[in-house]
Amino acid sequence: MRRGGSAAPFLTVLIRDAFQAYATVHAQVEEDFDVHRLWRAKSMSELWTLLEEPSVFLVGVLYAFISYYLLGHSLERSKYPLVQTRFAAAFLVLGSSFIIISLFLGVHRPSSITPSVARVAQSSHSDTKTSGPSSSAGLSSTDWGTTDGGEDQRKVDRPVLSPSGDSTVAALPGVAPGSAAWSGSASLSDQLSIVSWNIQTGGTSTSKTAIRPPMVRGALHRMLGGGYQILAAQEIPNDKSADRLLNLLPAGHPWAMCFEDTSSRMDNGFWFQSSIAANTGNAVLFASTDRDRAGRLKVDAQQAEHPPHAAHFKAGEFDFTLITIHLTFKGGRAAESRRELEVLLDYLDDYFENPDNDPDVIVCGDFNLPSRASGETAGSITVDDIIDEDGRFDDEQRRLYVLVDEPTSRSRKRLGSPVNNYDHFVISEDCREEFVAAYRLADEVLTQDPADPDRILTSDHFPIVAQFRLRGIGTTGQPIRPDKNR
Repeated sequence: MRRGGSAAPFLTVLIRDAFQAYATVHAQVEEDFDVHRLWRAKSMSELWTLLEEPSVFLVGVLYAFISYYLLGHSLERSKYPLVQTRFAAAFLVLGSSFIIISLFLGVHRPSSITPSVARVAQSSHSDTKTSGPSSSAGLSSTDWGTTDGGEDQRKVDRPVLSPSGDSTVAALPGVAPGSAAWSGSASLSDQLSIVSWNIQTGGTSTSKTAIRPPMVRGALHRMLGGGYQILAAQEIPNDKSADRLLNLLPAGHPWAMCFEDTSSRMDNGFWFQSSIAANTGNAVLFASTDRDRAGRLKVDAQQAEHPPHAAHFKAGEFDFTLITIHLTFKGGRAAESRRELEVLLDYLDDYFENPDNDPDVIVCGDFNLPSRASGETAGSITVDDIIDEDGRFDDEQRRLYVLVDEPTSRSRKRLGSPVNNYDHFVISEDCREEFVAAYRLADEVLTQDPADPDRILTSDHFPIVAQFRLRGIGTTGQPIRPDKNR
């Protein structure tokens, strides 16, 4: 630092870097992080959870601490010694406090929980990473902009895939479980199961001291060790976390992934059994082709804080476009979630306009909005309401069905029990032929770990699953075939 100069430029840089370090760490833990939660924490394990990546935080604080120390040597030459002293003292106290907290928690943190399944070797895979937005397989990463809603907004009686006798399963209207047309009678080898799960940032942490990754591994083994073949995951921070998730999957299957790191700290992607499903196209939606200094695609936050990832798959005789999303929930405002869903509907409108695109579309993820059939409302709005008011999906061939109506988010205050209906599958009319069922997975998938929910939640969301026929006669009596236009 230049002696005799003003402290203002130095303090400006220092404050900027301190906030950057703060934002980097807390973006890995939770969107819209509330610093007051630190002071409301009731246990060491809860504090450790909030600072799950203490090494990054500690480096930032230590940097500030050393800077404040160096600052003291130039006070006698500063033009504003009193102001500089007060700033240095305030930041020193704050920095020292966080260092002490981080070190204390590092010594006294709860021991990592061993998952209830045996540790397995790294699964064999061929990483299928997109190198940027792609328009292959009819997928486009074009910036479609937001919808203005128009004046022709109306509410229609949209057919819904109503709950069956089992309230946790959504079935086609008029097709009862157990009937000849019910796809549940098909063997597992004739079905494809897609799991959608907001793993919550930190669950795929690469830190050796992180508690949750072993818990996530156990949950993934309980889910994907059986007949589930595709995982659509949300809140994956970066490439390293994506690779970590790949290595958390059960061995015995050749796993591959479709993932692209963006400037968002909560990306979306797919992990799938390449022996079952072939990936034939990828696109990161609402992100530019420009990259930041770290080589990540730049996000257009005006369209999506966490850009959706679209991919085209073929499994058996069933080919389809799969889109995984995580709608923002800024400040708990449903209006922001609605705005981003409207942007996605703009994309789907253009997508369906192209006859070369596959009409089988499955959208899944964390909508932060409930379905109409759930009986909940978020700001007096549901996913069904937004689709209805849009007006472009009333035509029979464009009709969209909102699935999974039971609560899927979790709360520590309620001991990890389901709270809100936020996670869904939305399928197009053409998917009716292959559709089997959609539901939230049993609580035990997560709570079987002894640490959940007493010490920490595996994730703040339960996984959901949708099942589809791969071959044979579909649920509406038509044979299942790849779409002719593809």
